[in-house]
Amino acid sequence: MHEIIREISGLNEDELKAALKSYSADPEAAAKQQRLSAAAGLSFERFMELMKQADKLLGGGSMYRKSYIKYIARVPASFNEALQAYNEIIYKDRLSGAYARLFCDYLGIVLAILPVFLAVTRALRDKRGGANQVIFSKKAGSASIILSRYLSTVLMIMLPVLAIAGYLSVQFLYYGANEGIDVDVFAFFKYSLFWLLPAVMISSSVGIFLTELTQTAIAIVAMGIWWFVSMSVADLGGGYGWNLIPRHNTIGNYQVFIDNFKILVLNRIGYSLLAILLAAAAVLVYDLKRRGRLAIYGKRASNIKGKP
Repeated sequence: MHEIIREISGLNEDELKAALKSYSADPEAAAKQQRLSAAAGLSFERFMELMKQADKLLGGGSMYRKSYIKYIARVPASFNEALQAYNEIIYKDRLSGAYARLFCDYLGIVLAILPVFLAVTRALRDKRGGANQVIFSKKAGSASIILSRYLSTVLMIMLPVLAIAGYLSVQFLYYGANEGIDVDVFAFFKYSLFWLLPAVMISSSVGIFLTELTQTAIAIVAMGIWWFVSMSVADLGGGYGWNLIPRHNTIGNYQVFIDNFKILVLNRIGYSLLAILLAAAAVLVYDLKRRGRLAIYGKRASNIKGKP
């Protein structure tokens, strides 16, 4: 790593140590007094090669990876560029839309993993409390039992989200009225349902399906790995792709959002359909267990003759 930094900065070892010592002593003062520049003659292609080497040394997925470097670099915007960005936020996003995407960006990180804990806890609680045999003997259909659990989990997560969305909408409406800005009152609600609901659905369905299938908390591990991988490969600037957690970690950037809107729609619809399929599969597994046709670790459950 030392050789990479030396080649990029053009400083020798003593100069690098002095710069590091100055920065460590007072980071804020050092940032104002001294800024390291790229070495003279360093091409962009060579710079990217060095960044790739640095990322590899750190195990990959670091802030030096190619997809992230553009968020480290800062290029001052011209007046026309700044004016265009401002007009997009005010007139195309109607102010609240730009902030609603950032709201979903941060909240989506939490909502992609939180529901699985609720789903797993709910399913395993019946097992630990010995309630499964009682529930199996009830007349209620398997679909109504599983889907009621699934929908209640989704609802428990989304209600606070929509409450926060309502609060923010009122704040933006008040600000817009004072500043003469036409605010999209429903932006936070629309983005929450479109952007966040599919993540809640898929996390909940993975939790219910794997827990009913294995009678263990393996769903938390599976969802945790999926979440970690999604976070590691996410493009923070709006390259949504098929990532579980679409990121848009900036205010505005309207054109990027529009350019990638179709793939984002397909992404959210795809995960919603997958969530529905997993919920349906959970109903099937639960029904087979009730009928004694599916053994979990050699154990069968049946309500036909009251056999354990």
